[in-house]
Amino acid sequence: MSDVDRAGLTTAQVVCMARGLYWLANLDGVKNSEVSVIEEFLRETGSPLTVAALQSAEFDPRDLPFHLETSHQRLLFLKAAVALVASDGELSARERVGVRRCARLLGYSEIAFEEFWEEARYLSLDTASVTP
Repeated sequence: MSDVDRAGLTTAQVVCMARGLYWLANLDGVKNSEVSVIEEFLRETGSPLTVAALQSAEFDPRDLPFHLETSHQRLLFLKAAVALVASDGELSARERVGVRRCARLLGYSEIAFEEFWEEARYLSLDTASVTP
């Protein structure tokens, strides 16, 4: 992978985001639907990383603001996080705390977090309604 991928992210940013997504998924046990979201992110960014490689990777949410420098990059991560936590049709308290922590570390207010969370709830209900 070149230093800048198709989404305009550096290799370090893609790695940080992928690790962050896996960390969020792992808060309440990684589900197949969450793995699919992570794999889609990796494909779209052209990353050679695998979910298996992320399982053993260390991640500290405090790294996010150092790697994701622009508001666009930060919003991209939070939207991916929302898609991830909504993908299984369930929104756990642990996921809520995890996404809130990431949002705060990335400089988003409590009001902005609540907007992201409402979006996740909407996506979750939408996903649940189309799942047999």
